[in-house]
Formats: sequence, structure tokens, C-alpha cells
Amino acid sequence: MMSTNDAADVVIVGAGIAGLCAAYALRSSLPEVSVRVLEAADRVGGNLRRALVGDIPVDTGAQTVGGGSSELAALLQDLGLAEHKIAPAAPEVRIFTNGQLRQVPRWSDTGPLVREVLRHGYVSPPAAASAAAHAVVGRFLQRPGADEPLGRAVRSAVTSRAADSLLSPVRQSSFDPSLPRRSRTGRHAWGLAGGTARLAERLGEELSSLISLRSPVARIVPVADRWHLLNEDGSVRLSARSVISAVPAPVAGRLLADTSAAAPLSCVRYRASATVTFRFDAGMRPLAPGVTGILVGAPELSPLVAVTFVDRKFDSPGTSANVVRCSLRLTSSHAMRHQELADLAVDLLGRVCGPLPTIADRVVDVFPHGVPETTAETAAHLKEAIGHLARHGLYLSGAYLSRPSGLRSAIASGFAAARLAAERSREMLRDEP
Repeated sequence: MMSTNDAADVVIVGAGIAGLCAAYALRSSLPEVSVRVLEAADRVGGNLRRALVGDIPVDTGAQTVGGGSSELAALLQDLGLAEHKIAPAAPEVRIFTNGQLRQVPRWSDTGPLVREVLRHGYVSPPAAASAAAHAVVGRFLQRPGADEPLGRAVRSAVTSRAADSLLSPVRQSSFDPSLPRRSRTGRHAWGLAGGTARLAERLGEELSSLISLRSPVARIVPVADRWHLLNEDGSVRLSARSVISAVPAPVAGRLLADTSAAAPLSCVRYRASATVTFRFDAGMRPLAPGVTGILVGAPELSPLVAVTFVDRKFDSPGTSANVVRCSLRLTSSHAMRHQELADLAVDLLGRVCGPLPTIADRVVDVFPHGVPETTAETAAHLKEAIGHLARHGLYLSGAYLSRPSGLRSAIASGFAAARLAAERSREMLRDEP
């Protein structure tokens, strides 16, 4: 098939975890097909990043995979990472609400049990009665001025996707000791010793000959039976028979501005997020003994919508109990400097835990495309766009394509896009003389 410098059989736009998984799957299943990966940034991994806090490697981006698949298991084995998988270590989480730390209620399929919610002081008796009524009639019956049920309060503050993300350590049993340590899909949640970002780093090493960094694409346009990937000046960077778009939805919308998929992709909104990871002096930790995670609902603290603190989520060589990671969900339109975010995290941690020990080091990371948000209407339009593009050899991948979003969704979408591109490539191979 084609092997010239300005053409490829399959071009993948974006070297985040979805794009990297797609490239690896294609190279493994169809080595005779030429694959190129274009990444605008100077590194691979997208929202998978890690850094040293002092001398301790930590994930500053996504860190938990909520399950897996046979394809992912084979990938980890091939990369030599299977033996480095580790399960969430800490079983004790608190929720900070109404000015104090409270125990996490036990969860049923439909939400917190009324008895547990009442026992830990989350809501008033009228609100608990509302929740009980919801279990019977399918909706909350709330009186004006009454305490709001916890589930509705979280979702109204951070949207369903963000709520799923924030509460997944509890609902997927990563921390909650009252349930087996399994996700809702029946698969174990896990990370990697030394940082889950190692997965992206290893893929980047394995695929280095296919990846071009600092290679932004301005437009992707259909021309006859091919796709042209254009530079800012309109010149053709690459031509491909198939394209996998592995970038955030709004970016994909701009790249595909000349197609009917642009509008639904542009309607997907993202809530920005940030992490501030602290290392405290040796032997010192701000969280109370036995407490390893805290969820904080902070909708009134604009520009924040929610905050989590996690202390040693994974048992990993080199991981110390004096490291605390603060995850911040920001309003989509607000930009903050790193120092502002660090100061805000320190202030919130002090409110939750009281006087803090000396901070020895910190790392701040910001993710403009943090948590994707889609409405039911947008999802329906996206489904139509995906089908239309796929018929012409362009495949979408990314966490925004499934719900709840997350690492597992991004990885699965990369493998799925690779299967479709491989099928198209095999058909073209059969049709060639």
C-alpha cells in the first residue's frame, strides 16, 4: 500500500491515550498498513501525565482505570506493564459537607440508603423522606426550602458526568469498605505502580517511529476517496485513506468544519480541571489517621464546582503517605494561574483538616479539556455524525463518546476506532490488483 512521505493508509490525529491505543492496535493487527500519528503538543499522553513531587513519582492527570478488556490486558502484557498493575489501596473516605467531615454512606444501586444518610447527618428527615419517595415513584418529591437530596445536590452542582467522576471512588468501590472492591461493570479498578501515565509513556516509546510531535493539523477535508489533512496555510500535510480523530470533541469539530459532524462535536462542552499535588515534611500528613480520601462539594466557591483530596490512593513503591493530591473542577470559562490554584487548594485543605504541616514541594497541572459534558440531544446527533463519518473512512475516538467518561472509555474508543480502520484497510487490500 502507500508509503510516500506525504501519504499514509491511516492517519491518527492526537497522541493521547485513545490515539496511542489505536495506533498500537493497527500496527499489531495490520503491519503492512502505513500508520502516522500527528500530535500538536511536544509530548504524548494527553491528560495522562506524571511528575516528581520531591523524589516521588505521581500522576498529575488521570490515574485510575475503571476496568479493562482482553485487548487492554494483552497491551499491558506486551508492554511489560501487566505485573505493575495495582489496585486502589485505601478504603477510608470522608465527605466534607456542612462544615464537617462525615462518613461515606453505604451505597445501593439507586444511591445512598436513607438510613445511612440520616445517620451521618447529610440531610434533614424531610429530605430523607423525599429520597425514600424517589425510590418508590421514580423522582424526588422535594418541598421548597427543604434540604436537597445528596445525589441531586451533587449533580446540580457539577453535572451528571462530573458527579459520576467525583463519586466513582465510592460508587465503584475503589474506597468504600462496605462493598467488594469492584467497579459497577464487575471489573476491578486499577492503576500502575509509579504512575498510570507510564502506559502512555511506554506506548510513545514503542510507537516513536510513527509519531510526529509539534505537528498541528488545521483542517481535515474529504477529497474524492481520501482525506486531506491541511496546514494553517491550506497546504496538504498528509493524505490518508482513513483518519482516526483522537482529540477532544471541540477540537475535532474545528478540524471537521467542512463536514456535517462539526456542529454536534462543537456542542460537547468540557469542564476544566486541575490537580495540585503536595508533599509534606517527612512523617507529617494533614489528613486524620485512617482517612485517605475526602470529597468536598464546593459549588459556592466560584470558580470551583467540586474538590477531592486523595492521600496515597495506590500502594506503590516510592509512594509516601505524606503526599496529598487535590483535584479541582473549575467552571468551564475560568482560567487561573498555577499559584492561584495552589493557594486555593491550600486554603481548602486547611478548612477541611485544620492547621497544615509544612509543605515541602508541590506540582500544579491544568487540563482545559477535563470533564466532557453532553446532553441527550447532543449524544443523539453525535451518534448520527459518527455513522456518517465512518462510512467515509473517518473514525472518532475519545472519552466523550461514552458515559461515564474516563480512562477506560478513552482506551476502549481507541481500540474500537482501530478495528473499524483495520476493516476498511483489509477491504482496500483485497480490492487492490
